[in-house]
Amino acid sequence: ENARKRMLVWETKTGKLVREILGRATPVGFSPDSRRLLLDDGHGRPLRVVEVGGDGKQLLIGEPGGVNEVIGEAYSDSAITYGVDRSLRGWDLTTGTSLWHTFPTQSDAAITTSPDGSKFAYYAEKEQAIRIFDSASGRPIGSINTARPTRGMSLSDNGARLLTIDASGATDNRGNQ
Repeated sequence: ENARKRMLVWETKTGKLVREILGRATPVGFSPDSRRLLLDDGHGRPLRVVEVGGDGKQLLIGEPGGVNEVIGEAYSDSAITYGVDRSLRGWDLTTGTSLWHTFPTQSDAAITTSPDGSKFAYYAEKEQAIRIFDSASGRPIGSINTARPTRGMSLSDNGARLLTIDASGATDNRGNQ
């Protein structure tokens, strides 16, 4: 996994090679317009946003101390990162600007986004609650108090419902407006 890679970006219509990227990065996904590629250089390092056409401009995004995980996919011009410092940040992938920042979470909790990218949620162990947020602003929009140690969860397409799985394997489907 840490081996050097050669990544090639191709134009599907013409078969033309658009960009060659060398390194150890793992591709996360393309922006909706296919002009930018989000790359993860590994645990604790900033993420790179590479313009695959044009001049190949690169931006670095990341938290103090690095990024543990990118939440969701790069299906929009923004991304959410979970940092080594256990904080969450929203990023503008066109400028590399941080859009919002949450206070650090209490644990390495389960984090999920809705498939449409409009909402994200994480389990706050200390409060024994699942916190639901608006992805664009990072503002909290709901909370579900539960003593269950959530082992997994999934938001519905538009974020209106949340599925949780507790330690015993039983599921709980609760609505969230």
